[in-house]
Amino acid sequence: MKQHNFYGIILVCCVLVTLAGCASNSTFDGSSVKNEDSYQLDIKHMNGTDTHTLELKQGDTLKIQFETVKGNLYLKITSPDGTVLYQGDGTVKEFTVEASMDGAYPIVVVGQKAKGSIHIDAERVPEAVEPAGTQNSESAGIKNPEAEETKSLEPEMKTEAYDLDAFYITPIPDEFLRRCRADHIKPIVR
Repeated sequence: MKQHNFYGIILVCCVLVTLAGCASNSTFDGSSVKNEDSYQLDIKHMNGTDTHTLELKQGDTLKIQFETVKGNLYLKITSPDGTVLYQGDGTVKEFTVEASMDGAYPIVVVGQKAKGSIHIDAERVPEAVEPAGTQNSESAGIKNPEAEETKSLEPEMKTEAYDLDAFYITPIPDEFLRRCRADHIKPIVR
């Protein structure tokens, strides 16, 4: 009889452990888009963590729109060397983060009874490509002896420098700018 009670208690414990494992607090209701150029979450309700990794080259820029409507929503973007480029709760709604090196940039989103949206789009630095038909004759193996004597008939281009401070439109608090510079964030000023 004691043996039956012992097995019964073990069976009940196993069932309780199994049910406890199934009752996870991690939930997501909304839409998610993850691809090589973007990571977008439109969240109706989120409890838990979601991740995505973007492969970026040095100079690429992440354009980020981040809004927390309800609850707590946190975003963290890390560079390949482990440096945290952004970590926050959506206080700044629109900003950019520039890739400091080539590699994988992990993005982690944590929601606690959260509602909101996070849209991250990668703006790629264009690679220098020589247009077809404009290949240098020397690189094609053809030498032109007259090429050294030929001078360009196009006028020289002159560049002018502009004082960007003269175009200052919206006052931004100094503390905000210091924090953005420290976090490698470039705020979008309209």
